Amino acid sequence: MGLAASGEHTQSYFSYANTYSNGIIPTNNLNRHNISLRLGSDFGNKFLVLDGSALYIKQYILNRANPGFFFFKSSLGSLSNAKIF
Repeated sequence: MGLAASGEHTQSYFSYANTYSNGIIPTNNLNRHNISLRLGSDFGNKFLVLDGSALYIKQYILNRANPGFFFFKSSLGSLSNAKIF
């Protein structure tokens, strides 16, 4: 959702987004909130322009999977059973 407003010398923009997702693993969840704010002004002449923005992200992940863990564990198991001639 986003809101924008502007006047003769100012511009503003506000945005909010929410992401909620369930992962492949039954207990894996993602909840993320994004808030964005942007303000700008030109003070009547085009030589002095101020423009600023801010972004806030809050993210909560439950039961995050470790990438590569199962491959690493299985490769160590196969190396421990290897025989050297």
